[in-house]
Amino acid sequence: MKKLIFILAFLVVLPLAAQKQEAILYFKDSTVLKGLAKITHGKSILFKKNKDDKKIEYTFEELRCVEIKEKKKSENFTTYCYKIIPENGYSLLKQIEVGKVNLYKFFDVYHSSKSGPNGSMTTKNSSISRYYIAKENIEIVTHLGSNGLFFDKKFKKAASNYFKDCPELVTKIQKKKYKKKHIEELVKYYNEKCD
Repeated sequence: MKKLIFILAFLVVLPLAAQKQEAILYFKDSTVLKGLAKITHGKSILFKKNKDDKKIEYTFEELRCVEIKEKKKSENFTTYCYKIIPENGYSLLKQIEVGKVNLYKFFDVYHSSKSGPNGSMTTKNSSISRYYIAKENIEIVTHLGSNGLFFDKKFKKAASNYFKDCPELVTKIQKKKYKKKHIEELVKYYNEKCD
């Protein structure tokens, strides 16, 4: 009986998860398309101009960014851009701050399973988010730490070096006014107050 309920729930939820959201695609050749899109697990974008059209798959080879309305009733779009992470190649990153320096967030989702009582399996999903920065019009992003998975104790040195053209910001980093947990405020400060 539990299996039947699970299968029915899965069949009801699957179509909802597969629905596309309102989106705007920005191509490398400056073309812009509006329609419905979905970001896939393979980091590509599935797109339809209209609900009844055939879907087309786009990747980093053609696309620069996509704006997608993640919540149906919201008026706000979230921007994702293809950038090069040195250790991973092209990846779709969520754009957090825009300016002379852009801030991006990358999400990794990990799935783990283990055996439970009576031969059942339990699955746990967890995610790690990493921040990357890039100056305007630069495709390769930089992580401000020596480890690609998380910020570490070398953040102060890496951030001071990256923002060395703004001495007042470097002073704030050195005095620990801006630490690794303040990356969004740090980038905002640079964009608004540094020449």
